[in-house]
Amino acid sequence: RLWLMSSWMFSGMCVVLLRQGCRALQRRRGLWQVPVLLIGGGATAEDARAALRSETGLGFEIKARIKDLPRAFAQAGESWEGLCAHYEADYVVIALDGQDLAKAELPLAQLMRENVPFSICPPLRHLPVQGMTSHYFFNHEVMLLTHSSGLEQPLPRFIKRSFDIFVSGSALVVLSPV
Repeated sequence: RLWLMSSWMFSGMCVVLLRQGCRALQRRRGLWQVPVLLIGGGATAEDARAALRSETGLGFEIKARIKDLPRAFAQAGESWEGLCAHYEADYVVIALDGQDLAKAELPLAQLMRENVPFSICPPLRHLPVQGMTSHYFFNHEVMLLTHSSGLEQPLPRFIKRSFDIFVSGSALVVLSPV
């Protein structure tokens, strides 16, 4: 039994260490980073930039930031592939605020037609995003973010309460001075 358990523990540690080693090797060779074009000039873009830079494990490397999307898009010949080629980016992050979002309707519609991978960072400043679930509506371009806590339902709440009572009771028995 000892041999079986120790081999599984050793295998688990090796997988984690090998993964970190491969990631470090790829990062040194420049293969882990994805060049990103950040679109936006407001607070949402600044928050997105800070988040992308702090999470180095994701591999996003910001190549350029465009604050005036309609002008830059027109200069690139109204092509996202041309815009990405100009800034040597393979991925686009859209982080536009209020008025900038309204002005960028044509470029955003064109983004859906071209084969450019992208993410959207909606303006959710000072709102909680942890624990949100997204809901989509058929035939509408609307996404609803709903806050949900698993402990609001009776069964998960009962399981957690039972676990807490069992663990605290076990700890009292094991750690009691008697």
